Amino acid sequence: MKLFLSCNECSLLDETEYPEFYEIQILDLHKYEFTCKNGHKAVSIIDNPKFEMLFQVGANAIIDGYYREAISSFASSLERFYEICIKTILSSSKIENNTIEKSWKEISNQSERQLGAFTMLWLNFYHEIPELLSNKMTTLRNEVIHKGKIPSRKETINFGKEVFRLITTKLQKIIKEDSYKWLISKCEQVAMNGSEFIATGCIQTIISSKFIDKNYDSVDLEKEIERLQELRALQKRQLANNP
Repeated sequence: MKLFLSCNECSLLDETEYPEFYEIQILDLHKYEFTCKNGHKAVSIIDNPKFEMLFQVGANAIIDGYYREAISSFASSLERFYEICIKTILSSSKIENNTIEKSWKEISNQSERQLGAFTMLWLNFYHEIPELLSNKMTTLRNEVIHKGKIPSRKETINFGKEVFRLITTKLQKIIKEDSYKWLISKCEQVAMNGSEFIATGCIQTIISSKFIDKNYDSVDLEKEIERLQELRALQKRQLANNP
């Protein structure tokens, strides 16, 4: 998946309506650095939470026809969402961040333990049993990831739809917690470094958790993927026009 970023310094100096975009490969970190054609060292902080970006990677993989990779990304998105829910609930229970991180290391490589921790913490905090991935979709995920199954586009879309629903129905609860807002904004706490011109912000994704008033019930994953495909085509044309 590629990001299309512009040089913030050029944007401030240039009075034209559209900034020039640069195609940057998505990274595991939030910080992206590149040098624009005018020699500016551009630094952008993209502060979308990781589960959002992984879901977006899955949607892009569908566009490119990589259905196994899409299911893997959607599954990872759900796991990372559970992680942030666990940390949010613990933080809301007045447990110090250092203690949370030390405890997380004990289960960071064990997805079953993470799922158990999420289920019990959610039950204790919200007094309801959280809905989890259905048996059918769990089987599909395991067959794809562990047995080399090549899923169809329809299977992949249906898997993405279920993951999207599981995330967004819980997101509408957890997003109201102050500790959640703090956790997903930690990467914004980046200071200016020497002559670097740092721009912070988030990109619009299918989930876009920072838009609290978003009506997730009206989101159609297939239509969102079509819009994403159109946006990618537009950005490619802009790149072609600005060699």
